[in-house]
Amino acid sequence: MVNGLYTASKGMTNILARQDLMANNLSNANTTGFKISQLATRGEVTIGRNDEKLLHQDESQTLNQEYTQFTQGALVQTDHPLDVALSGPGFLKVMTPEGMAYTRNGSLNLNLDKQIVTSEGRPVLDEGGEAIRADGKSISIQTDGGVFVDGQQIGKLALTEFADPQLLQARGDGLYRNLNPGQNPSKSALGTEIKQGFLEASNVDTVGAMVAMIAYHRNYEADQRVMQSIDQTLSKAVNEVGRV
Repeated sequence: MVNGLYTASKGMTNILARQDLMANNLSNANTTGFKISQLATRGEVTIGRNDEKLLHQDESQTLNQEYTQFTQGALVQTDHPLDVALSGPGFLKVMTPEGMAYTRNGSLNLNLDKQIVTSEGRPVLDEGGEAIRADGKSISIQTDGGVFVDGQQIGKLALTEFADPQLLQARGDGLYRNLNPGQNPSKSALGTEIKQGFLEASNVDTVGAMVAMIAYHRNYEADQRVMQSIDQTLSKAVNEVGRV
């Protein structure tokens, strides 16, 4: 009976963690290039005998892993020349004060030095690892990442993909870092195309996320009722059965 109390309590803790993650997904439903995060839990049931040789069952639930769904988001047409959407598994390379990072957010701009930068002002890099300076009247970005200014190619956006995107660490601002290149090698994303004048929407299913949050709430209430029922039973066992 006490094991059931602990199981219900752990279930409530896991549900709260899922709720927090789903709330973050919903809050980023309109964030360009955002990828939904989900939480995997692991349940274990152990059956053995106690000191009196009676069978007993122990149940445990643990938060196992948070993972990201890198499925393609819908492409939204903007007609802005510096908006680019990535169709395929690739990422853009971005330089940050902490080093190299990667993003799917193609809402790009020009800074005061005419460098192509992210919406946060991080330089977007070419295949040589350098910032791209686009000083001219007309900017065209080809499907392979080639950048043309006034009809002349001045660089090519680096498109990168990884052996296991799940090993990337999300920074929280649309950027990802590859903390272990030896375990998670990168290569040129030859299967990824760029669409100029488009942005990739988030892959959050808002209706599905809201339905999931309702289900989590009901499951939380069910675990709560289990704890209350066990507590009442234990109270009776101590205060009433004990007197008999």
